[in-house]
Amino acid sequence: MLCIGHNTGSEKLVRTAARLASRLGSVWHAVYVETPTLHRLPEKQRRAILSALRLAQELGAETATLSDPAEEKAVVRYAREHNLGKIVMGRPASRRWVAT
Repeated sequence: MLCIGHNTGSEKLVRTAARLASRLGSVWHAVYVETPTLHRLPEKQRRAILSALRLAQELGAETATLSDPAEEKAVVRYAREHNLGKIVMGRPASRRWVAT
């Protein structure tokens, strides 16, 4: 299961998850959790999320948009409901520590 976020790099994550699912020979899911805060994202970011979900669907994923104020609970609940054992998430680009 891939969790699509609002940060950049979702397309790369989608392709990585598709390759992983192919290697494992498994069905895969791509989900986006929309919280009240994320519901107010700029249009450009919302289009990028929809684009990533479309790409996932084109690459064979079952896709879903979940609505829940607690993202982590929504992801775990969805994974349990669909008997999914692996969750793939991106992370923000690492930032170097700045000495002060």
